[in-house]
Amino acid sequence: MITTLDVENTITVRDGKKHLDPFEKGNTLVMVGVKHLDQEPQVYTFDHSEMSVNVDKYRHYVQEALNKTTLLVGHNISHDLLWLWECGFKYTGKVFDTMLGEYILLRGITNPLDLGSVAMRHNSPVQKQDVIKDYLKRGISVRDIPHATLSEYLCHDLGATEWIYKSIQNKLQQPEYAGLVGTMDLTNEVTVVLARMYQAGFKVDMEALEQVRHQFITEKSDIEKYLNDQVHELMGDTPINLNSPEQLSWVIYSRNIVDRKYKILLVDDDVTLREMYEERLKAEGFIITQASNGEEALKLAKEEKPQIILLDIMMPMVDGFATLEQIRKDDNLQHTKVMFLSAKNKESDIEKGIALGADAYMTKPFSIKKVVEKVEELLN
Repeated sequence: MITTLDVENTITVRDGKKHLDPFEKGNTLVMVGVKHLDQEPQVYTFDHSEMSVNVDKYRHYVQEALNKTTLLVGHNISHDLLWLWECGFKYTGKVFDTMLGEYILLRGITNPLDLGSVAMRHNSPVQKQDVIKDYLKRGISVRDIPHATLSEYLCHDLGATEWIYKSIQNKLQQPEYAGLVGTMDLTNEVTVVLARMYQAGFKVDMEALEQVRHQFITEKSDIEKYLNDQVHELMGDTPINLNSPEQLSWVIYSRNIVDRKYKILLVDDDVTLREMYEERLKAEGFIITQASNGEEALKLAKEEKPQIILLDIMMPMVDGFATLEQIRKDDNLQHTKVMFLSAKNKESDIEKGIALGADAYMTKPFSIKKVVEKVEELLN
């Protein structure tokens, strides 16, 4: 049985930071929400100021639900697991973390991963509520939030999480995401291992930590000196505080902006990825053209003559390998740089791409920052 689970717990604020885990002495388990697939959610209360509860009775209900569960679904499931284990519940089955699932679907490209943002991207009819934030901002403890309000909030979270889980599973059936199944399975297995490690704790070598701290301070000092020297060379004796956004803008806008006018052709059948690449690369001053398949890419490459082509491999009509072969046969595109951005990460695929004439090959997942850095490297 597939079960979505979420916990609500009190929070300890110390030194301006929120501590949510069960190892804080003042934190307590307030509620556990359980929703078996396509069934109505159930909420079990363990500690709330409005009511006295039969903890043993609800503990039995939650454990009974866990005993029936073959896959436990949650958004940031490691947090829920820690609370379950520390409160004496037993669960050793498989898990699925919708937060990490979304990260993998995005192939490592940065996007908000909070439940509300992910639910919106998956067009969930049940959206996360923000009402709890208002209570917390007013200093009201989770256990003192009106019981009906907290229960409704928890049920919304369960519904949104289940919807995201189903949406991710549907995407994994599509050819462009099928290659991510193994990564997703391994990630969820590792999540459980890391949660167990966190629960058990680990020894910190304070002497080694102090050495790292000292090294960081030294490197930070060297970087600050270098930056200040660069600012002095640019601004003269004008005192500049680089931590001030206003004064930093003086430095930036004292230079004439150089428009590099480099053209980049983005080729990927995933429109979401193309849009994210384009947004970041345009911000770096590049001129961007998009193509959704190899056939369209060949046509645009001949027309636009880009300096670099960012090319996916698994595409309809003409795949990336065949596209590159055609590019290298065209005398007018001989000097065009080509970089593969692909989920195909086998050594044989990489070797094939380089052998066909690719200038670089990056395997997903990766950050857009790394893509930009590699593009700069190839063009310079």
